[in-house]
Amino acid sequence: MGFFTAFLILFLGSGAETGEVTLRDADSYAPGSYDYNGERNFYLVRLGNGTFLAFSDLDQANREAAGRRCRVAPIPGNAPDLADLLEQYRSKLDGPAAGTTLLFREDCNRAVYNVLGERLDGEGRNLDRLDVSVDDRGRIVVDVSRRRCSVGPFDAPTSETEC
Repeated sequence: MGFFTAFLILFLGSGAETGEVTLRDADSYAPGSYDYNGERNFYLVRLGNGTFLAFSDLDQANREAAGRRCRVAPIPGNAPDLADLLEQYRSKLDGPAAGTTLLFREDCNRAVYNVLGERLDGEGRNLDRLDVSVDDRGRIVVDVSRRRCSVGPFDAPTSETEC
């Protein structure tokens, strides 16, 4: 009975009942960095201005796929095609994405996304966003229970769409 009680307390304390995932202190994430949570399949990004974003590692095409699914991953800084992609999408790397060299790609369909999770290579939905907050102890909390979906630039008034 003691083990079960301890497990239940840990399980409930983890945010499992609410869909909230509590991470490290906000100050432990450097501006311009990202962190992957493979257990819950999302990226946490801290932009250069200090803002936090979280988005799913599964894009719309793969979320709807019945068979094999490819997850979005950062393009390594030493990838031979990164410089060409940055040049190709330079006009779409503005606002909070300006100056970054962090791009994400899923390798089944070769879709490319910027550091904000916006789709760069054509038509289609952006990566699904998750709500991020900082709790009263200064830790990052990501709500994985609800996805927010959009098409086009996130700051566009008509970007929100049904998931």
